[in-house]
Amino acid sequence: MFQPLHHRLAGLATLAALLSAGSALAQSVPAASVRIFEEPPPMELLRSIMVPESRSGLTRRIVLGAPDQPAPLASPSAAPERSAEAAPIVPAPRRTRPQGNASSAMVAAAGLVSPLPAPVPELAPPAPATSGSIGFRINFALNSDVVPQSAFPFIDRIAELLREQSQVKLQVEGHTDALGSDTYNLELSQRRAAAVANYLVDRQGIEATRLVVLGMGEGTPLVENGFDPRNRRVQFARVD
Repeated sequence: MFQPLHHRLAGLATLAALLSAGSALAQSVPAASVRIFEEPPPMELLRSIMVPESRSGLTRRIVLGAPDQPAPLASPSAAPERSAEAAPIVPAPRRTRPQGNASSAMVAAAGLVSPLPAPVPELAPPAPATSGSIGFRINFALNSDVVPQSAFPFIDRIAELLREQSQVKLQVEGHTDALGSDTYNLELSQRRAAAVANYLVDRQGIEATRLVVLGMGEGTPLVENGFDPRNRRVQFARVD
């Protein structure tokens, strides 16, 4: 009994060393933030997840303060037109004579007291965006690292993103379920991630320097049951 346990502990130590070395190359993304797709996602959706800073538009905030310039007075001859859906006119509240000296009363009676200025909308820069991670369930054959033809449309969409966003670098992660030993799953996930990266380089012309290959084995399952086949996947995470 002692010898198998000794080999088992040695295998776990090797696994921990390999995982530590892999995490030093690139940061892995927690499984909770992964979007798993059963079919190739639209380019707009893929871009919004992987390159969120590319989304256009500004947010608005309300700032209280006096306007820089007063609004121009309307000409008495130019009466405003009222549309059929115009809001009803609400009469102004009755002014009351303020208490105080005669000068302040005369100013108030003359209507020279300016009302509180209306809120002025101001454009504000958008909040910093964080990129996510996506995953595809690629149906590799048993103990095989050959990318099946059914996975080509998924990986081609990733290549399209990389060609469009020349500044983006991706980490290609291989994941397995808990079937098999830890060492076997780690090596298999590494081979499958490398096969996907080679597809991007050889068939799609993506520069190899823009890809980081990482085998994760069974260590980051998507669901609680580690043996669930849904844990078998290849993920793509942004590397900044």
